Amino acid sequence: MSKIPTIPGQVLTAPDEANFLKSLVQGLCNTRTRSFPGSQPVSFTWKSLQSLEKQDYWVCEKSDGVRCLLLILMNGSTQEQETYFIDRKNIYRRVYGLQFPHHEDSTLSTPAANTILDGELVIDHDEQTGEDTLRYLAFDLLVLAGDSLAEKSLQSRYGRLKSWVIEPYKKLLAKNGNKSQPFELKLKTMERAYSIEQVFNEHIPRLKHGNDGLIFTCAESGYVNGTDSRIIKWKEPSENSIDFKIMLRFPPLEGSDRDLDFSKKPICELHQWEGGKMYRWYDNWDITDEEWRNSNKDGIDLHDKIGEFSWSDDKQDWRFLRIRDDKLDGNHCTVVDKIIESIKDGVKASELIENAPRIRSTWKEREQRRSGGLPSQAQPSPSKPSQMRIVQ
Repeated sequence: MSKIPTIPGQVLTAPDEANFLKSLVQGLCNTRTRSFPGSQPVSFTWKSLQSLEKQDYWVCEKSDGVRCLLLILMNGSTQEQETYFIDRKNIYRRVYGLQFPHHEDSTLSTPAANTILDGELVIDHDEQTGEDTLRYLAFDLLVLAGDSLAEKSLQSRYGRLKSWVIEPYKKLLAKNGNKSQPFELKLKTMERAYSIEQVFNEHIPRLKHGNDGLIFTCAESGYVNGTDSRIIKWKEPSENSIDFKIMLRFPPLEGSDRDLDFSKKPICELHQWEGGKMYRWYDNWDITDEEWRNSNKDGIDLHDKIGEFSWSDDKQDWRFLRIRDDKLDGNHCTVVDKIIESIKDGVKASELIENAPRIRSTWKEREQRRSGGLPSQAQPSPSKPSQMRIVQ
């Protein structure tokens, strides 16, 4: 299991300050609520291959890290630039030591403001030196200088992120003498969807942080707050995971009708989120004696925590992966259903690669049509392989 970074910065504890920033972000993103405005992917199924054929999709590796938005603003009172990380719990952290210049000022002297990046914090580990480096891999741009980019395509947003945010930032950093930063900012590499084999064979092996699959994003679509069906996360079917709330049920203490025996291994219930504060039992996790001893030895309190689980077809049981301290709630019941579907109807890496030529062919046909060429005859959809089975 790869190292999961701790989000740097000072948590805002003053309600008035946090509420002000949430209202500011709500206005910049034009959202209905003040909740976390980031987009969320859906799980990959066999039908997703048809989406990759019908529209232009980009693909990148899915980093095993912590998702955060980066807010850049100007403080009207102090006239100083401030930067904040916003995590999926909608907690704001003030991050010090960063400077972002305005993209229209070639002298790099005007600070940027009212800009929001989307990305993921990872820990890159150097096997030779043993050193860990905290990096923020930016992959999208929601707002630039107060202008919402939600209606623009991914390729347009990504181009602005690269040319108008990251490149000026690096130029200013070099101009100021490459001062120490709280993390290293990098642009996440994207490829066309038909370059799947290149991502598997070249990108992922060179990673210094953990990998959790692939992300396919429609290059033609705008930015959606909340679940976006045109952002698709792929994992090997056996590695698809669900976030449940863990509820421990301890047996009664011998000779007592009221007290519980906390020395005994409990029944571990997995509950799915129904929305609001409602949870409902979904299944039991048959935690092994060794797993229970290790959790006690490591001081891990599993009760009422959000845990990530994958399904073991061999054991016909859930496999515990990690505690998700970065999430307030488990997966919603509708998401659980879709992930179960993606496990049953999953696509293997070899099947993705086999379909890459077809994805490339239909991409090139669209390019030809856009350039004024005649459309080619549509290709038939891929045939569906035999499904794997999951037993709950």
